[in-house]
Amino acid sequence: MSDHITTNYPPLEKHTYPRPIKILGLITGALFLLLVPRFLLIDLPHHREAGKLIREANIFFERKDYFSAISAYGQIATKYPNFGTVKSDAKIKFVKSLFALTSEHEDLYEIGLNYLAEQEYKTSEIRQMREFLPKMYKEDFMSRFERA
Repeated sequence: MSDHITTNYPPLEKHTYPRPIKILGLITGALFLLLVPRFLLIDLPHHREAGKLIREANIFFERKDYFSAISAYGQIATKYPNFGTVKSDAKIKFVKSLFALTSEHEDLYEIGLNYLAEQEYKTSEIRQMREFLPKMYKEDFMSRFERA
């Protein structure tokens, strides 16, 4: 009885993918094979090292060792030029460290302002940074970061 059921239907045709899909699959596979080793050998160690340096700098900041924090964040800024252009928690801590020592070294205020230039900050971040400034700089700082 089962022979009778299967003989009435034609066999299925072998499925094949269209040529553009095959080419796209080969390109994707080749890119994957080229980029994964690059990421593992070049990018990943770079990011791990940057993360380690930022963690060390943050530890100095949390211990209120602002000279060491400035040095560590400065090392990061030197080694990774994008550090100064990207808004991040580490960058804000760097500026806070600069501001914390402004009463002893007045030039650190301008350096801190230069790092903050050309970016938008939340009101809470501005308040946090303001807390690290000596009284004589607070009004100037707030006038530069007032919301329009």
